[in-house]
Amino acid sequence: MKRYRKFDIITNILVALLSLLVIIPIVTVLLGSLKTVNEAELVRFSLPAKPLWGNFAVAAKVGKLGRSFFNSMLIATVCCAVSLITASMAGFVMSRRKSRFNRALYIYFILGLIAPVNMVTVVQVMKSLGLLGTMSGYLLYYSASLLAFSVFMFYGYLASVPVSLDESAVLDGAGALRIYWQIILPLLKPILITLLFINFMNAWNEFIAPLYLVNNSRLWPMTLAVFNFIGMYRSEWNYIFADVILTCLPVVIVYLIGQKYIVKGMSAGAVKG
Repeated sequence: MKRYRKFDIITNILVALLSLLVIIPIVTVLLGSLKTVNEAELVRFSLPAKPLWGNFAVAAKVGKLGRSFFNSMLIATVCCAVSLITASMAGFVMSRRKSRFNRALYIYFILGLIAPVNMVTVVQVMKSLGLLGTMSGYLLYYSASLLAFSVFMFYGYLASVPVSLDESAVLDGAGALRIYWQIILPLLKPILITLLFINFMNAWNEFIAPLYLVNNSRLWPMTLAVFNFIGMYRSEWNYIFADVILTCLPVVIVYLIGQKYIVKGMSAGAVKG
């Protein structure tokens, strides 16, 4: 028992030290957002002489975060809705109809988890379709990019849903769409909630894709707005820190709300592939 107790103490100390590597930079940025320009440029882990809450208002106004917030919310909401509905339908069909074609299609989706994205090709394809630099084009692209992981999770979760439910519904005269909407979809609630939070955070934090595909500053999400703001105010770190905090705040709130669902859904959805 004493050995196990010592091991637990050592493990807790190591975890606490590793946690500090993450917590200290975050707290430093938070404190820096409340400092003056001269204090913030030192980038020290110290309290501000006098907290300047007005830094957040300046960062939001100058960085045009209101418009960028709307763009990010639109992107995250639409991409989550499209990816979850289409991926759940695809996962349902592929998990229930065991054929070579569906197996090959599932493997094709899984390749999307490991194959790197060639942005040069994506740009050329979207340019030829007239979608480059448009919000609709970016929404289509990023909704598609979320499908691979979503299909993988739905497919694995549906393996734990008894096929007898489908068979009973068929005997009652239900068609495929009715089975999906009235029987399967309600049972997918745990994994739906999990993927909702994960896909929302991924869509909100995406930087590379909008950098290549959205060349209109009025359509920029908050990640690009921060990038542009840093270029404009590279010497005024207090405003940069405030801008970063405002950008990260929504996704932190979403994660804190959904962390228990994320862990539960990830363990359930990865049972079988």
